[in-house]
Amino acid sequence: LHHAPTGGAGRVLRVLDHTGRGTTPLPLPLAGREAAPPPFDLDSPSGLRATLTLVASRGGWSSERPGIADIVLLTSDRRGVRLAANTALQLRRFGIAHTLVLMGAEADCGHAQAEYMWLAAGWSRGLRGFGRYKGTGFSQSDVDLWALWSAKWLVLARLVELRASVLALDTDMLVLADPYPLLRAPPLSRCSLVLPAEGTRVNLGIMYVRGGGRAGMSGVASVRWDV
Repeated sequence: LHHAPTGGAGRVLRVLDHTGRGTTPLPLPLAGREAAPPPFDLDSPSGLRATLTLVASRGGWSSERPGIADIVLLTSDRRGVRLAANTALQLRRFGIAHTLVLMGAEADCGHAQAEYMWLAAGWSRGLRGFGRYKGTGFSQSDVDLWALWSAKWLVLARLVELRASVLALDTDMLVLADPYPLLRAPPLSRCSLVLPAEGTRVNLGIMYVRGGGRAGMSGVASVRWDV
């Protein structure tokens, strides 16, 4: 993502083309004017429900399953905010605006929205207990990263419990096409959980969880909690 000031009134946003050799203007009215709401507390039921309300307002209702929310979850720490914004912009080129950036703290979300006011963000502290490894050969950065990874799985489980479908993506991807036609066509349309070949790892670059089950704790949601 390249951005240049425009007289203090906003930014000109450009995205790398698929060759990586140059930049092209983003072909949509990007939204320096489209301010996102304050960050969501994704450790609270009310924050999760507010997230799905925002998703609906940005076109995130599933065309495959009426009444089911679709959400794209991007996970980032403070240092990776520009990558997260770039991924969100790439998705917008295909009409996908229902993205949410998951971060580890409310202050990190505020930092992200100070730079990109249109970027929807929420935070989760993840699992407790990683701090005990600090000073045993691991740094605070390691501890924070593990907590953020755990937050990704927790938030996935919570959203699926609310019957949402979630596409979780790493932020260092180049998005060349709308992923939803592939996910909604056979054979993948018959799957509740789509993982890459690296699926034995906790840190996955892409994951799709198809929501809409009758009971939140059945099927794929229980798998999230087990992990």
